[in-house]
Amino acid sequence: MKLEQGDIVFLSGIDPEMTEKAFEALLIGKSQNTTVPTMRKAKALIMRGLLTRGTERKGINDDMEIIAGTYRQQDDRVICRVFAAEKNDRTTLVWQGDSNQFRSNYMRIRDDLAGTVPYRLHGKAAAKVGENQAAYSGPSHDVFKKIANEAAVQREMPAISGNSRDSSNSIPDKSASISGGMPSWLQEVRRCSKCFKSENPCVFIGQEGHARPLFYEGGNWESDILFVMEAPNYGDTFNPAKGRMTFGEESDPTGRFFEECLRTEVGMEPEQIMVVNSVFCLPACKDGRYPVSSKQKRYCSTNLKSVIESIDPRIVVTLGGAALDALKLIEKHDLTLRNQVAEPTAWFGRILFPLYHPSNLGRVSRSTAKQRTDYRALRVLMDNFR
Repeated sequence: MKLEQGDIVFLSGIDPEMTEKAFEALLIGKSQNTTVPTMRKAKALIMRGLLTRGTERKGINDDMEIIAGTYRQQDDRVICRVFAAEKNDRTTLVWQGDSNQFRSNYMRIRDDLAGTVPYRLHGKAAAKVGENQAAYSGPSHDVFKKIANEAAVQREMPAISGNSRDSSNSIPDKSASISGGMPSWLQEVRRCSKCFKSENPCVFIGQEGHARPLFYEGGNWESDILFVMEAPNYGDTFNPAKGRMTFGEESDPTGRFFEECLRTEVGMEPEQIMVVNSVFCLPACKDGRYPVSSKQKRYCSTNLKSVIESIDPRIVVTLGGAALDALKLIEKHDLTLRNQVAEPTAWFGRILFPLYHPSNLGRVSRSTAKQRTDYRALRVLMDNFR
């Protein structure tokens, strides 16, 4: 259906007899904590042929919500659309375009209408706040505050490891670094080729080509919380429809479990946080796997430090042992997953919070149930850090 940006559509006249089960079947790929009743206007948009499926919905106030989804045209080209739906069932198309431009535009529209919200509780996580606080057996609230104060002091002093940090100029102004949704400092990191110039390249080179730095382009570059995973996966690197870190339905089991924990246990949306890898390129293949080598971590540590200083989060969450070890090259620490999982520690002027890797293998080392508990501990840390 042809629709131009700015067009207003009235949503009356949808089929009231359509069953909830039939409607739910239309919402292919919806997140687990998205319930059918909150998607009523998405249902109307789907029934009117304005969306192929409803994918996201954000309540703004009592009178308005944002609905974003995909629309498949007659030539099979898929575009994304963002609607502002009003209480009286009138909706306006505020943006449409290619999928690679969707996330940045969706975030911009959401922030313009609702304002930026650093930590927004919703869904199952909102209902668990009291339960988490009551059941949590980790460090006391006073310990959290002590660690936060230590991290704040480190920002104004040389790091314990002796690395020089000048707080007046080492961290650029974030507001000045955002250009078209992509930080300008990221371009330097994208041009890095140290791993390819070494005698024995430690990154993937195959018939498909060679790996390049990969980033999560849909996140919040100004977030106060940064997740550091181990390394890119093959699918994100070489799938021509991606070329970026992915989570949720378009990702692998690791990405899907991470997003599920983020939503249901921490209460945050992927676009509210930032995620990077300890090494930005796909490691060289070894026995069918892509392990991160010490040489690649060493080569990439300067880039990782630059990214951490540029994003300047208050909390850095590592996912997996390789990510935790990589941070030692930025500022020394003695943490191990076995002994310090889900325990906050002052590090590099920030709070370091180690977690196990969300992959299937990581959940063998630490069960799914325990990993969920660890993410709830992160929520408690966040609530006591503000």
